[in-house]
Order: sequence, then structure tokens, then C-alpha cells
Amino acid sequence: MDLYARVYEELMAVPVIKGRKSEGERFPGGRYTTTVEAYIPTALRAIQGATSHSLGQNFAKMFDIKFEDPDWKKNAKDGEKSEKFKMPWQNSWGLTTRSLGVMIMVHGDDLGLVLPPRIAPIQVVVLYIEKSSMKADEIEAMRNKAKEIVETLKKSGIRTKLDDRSNYTGGFKMSFWELKGVPMILTLGGREMQSKQVECSLRVDSGDKSKRKNKAKLSWDEMTVKVPEILENVQARMLSKARKERDEHISVA
Repeated sequence: MDLYARVYEELMAVPVIKGRKSEGERFPGGRYTTTVEAYIPTALRAIQGATSHSLGQNFAKMFDIKFEDPDWKKNAKDGEKSEKFKMPWQNSWGLTTRSLGVMIMVHGDDLGLVLPPRIAPIQVVVLYIEKSSMKADEIEAMRNKAKEIVETLKKSGIRTKLDDRSNYTGGFKMSFWELKGVPMILTLGGREMQSKQVECSLRVDSGDKSKRKNKAKLSWDEMTVKVPEILENVQARMLSKARKERDEHISVA
């Protein structure tokens, strides 16, 4: 259960309650079932996370599963009662793709996925916004800078992707990556090229109109330090928010 809880809380930012299933909910045929349970805020319901089942020898008896005891001859010589074949005691563990479903339901919003940085396949997307008034060399310089930023972040261990599609608007690309739950989007434009900065958008703030308008700026020189810090802060914020929502809906029966 401790390992399950670490996967949920440290990677998926989903707080869980560890415990033992009631007799009515334990795995049929097993001795007992332990579980980690999460909470889905939009559904106002708890949900089973990952489980472990102590099956005892019930399934070994049912399916006639046996193994040869390596000490049966020795025990027989010593005068002990010894059977050549024994039935195993079995366990069953279940940490499956349903855990991803729990994570999606806990953090997702009306704009789509919201992925915790530690588990997101793409942590940062870098894109640049072309304008019709820009000259070809200005666009090329912006594209090259975007590529340089991506390579710099990758070397720092950040899973980064460049969106250099020229057949889509900046707004479309922003919405596209928000829908996929990418934790951070860094944007380059004409003003950012002059100020040597990038505009930073965080997926966790996408639903807040004031934060969408007042986006943070990061200088090119500080990104390798600031980006990992911001991603860790986002991870902690997501866990804290989910824990607060869960705790506010716990009552003692």
C-alpha cells in the first residue's frame, strides 16, 4: 500500500487514503483486500485506486496448483510428517491503467486534461507566434531561438517539444496543447525577442481569466533554473488542491 500511495501522491498528485476493504468489498475468494482510495471532486464520490489481495490457498485448491517441497525428503528422514507436494499461498496486486483514469478525473477540467509535471510525457511546449508584418529574417531568428530554447531545456532534463507549425495560429496551438494537459507553454513573439524573454503559461492556471491575461515572463538566461522550479511548484499545488478538496468532503459516519 505504501508503494501504491507513493505512485499516486508523488507522481500523479492524487492524495489517497490507505486501508482494508470491508468483508462485502474484498476480492471474492480471497482472505482480505487492502486498497488506496481517492476522491473525485466533480463526482463527489470516492473511487478505488490500486488494490492488493491476500488469496491464501483458496485459488490453489480450486485450480489444483501444487509445487514440490524441496525439503520433503530431509524432513521425512528426520521422522517429520512431510508431503512431497504442497499448495502455494498466493497474492494478487493490481496497479493498472485505471489509475490513469483516476488521475484524469481528479485533475481534469472543462478545457481538457491537466497532467502533473512528473508524469506528463511532454512537460514544456515551446512555440513562436508569426505575424504578417514580420520580415522573413525576423521569423527565422525567432524559429532558431525557439529551437535553441528547446535544446537547452532538454539538456536540463526537461521533456520539451517545439511546435513550429506555421499553418496554425498561436491561439490554436495554445488551445491544442492545453487540451492535451501539457503543464507549461513557453511562447516567443516579437516583443519577447526584443526583451530576451519568453511568456510562460501554466495549464493549472488556464481556467483563471486574470492569470491568462497576466502571464509570467522568464528571461532566456534563467530558464534552466526557473522552469524546473516552476514545474515542481505546479506538482505540489496540484496535490495540495486535490487534498484540500478531498478533506473538505470527509465526514465521520
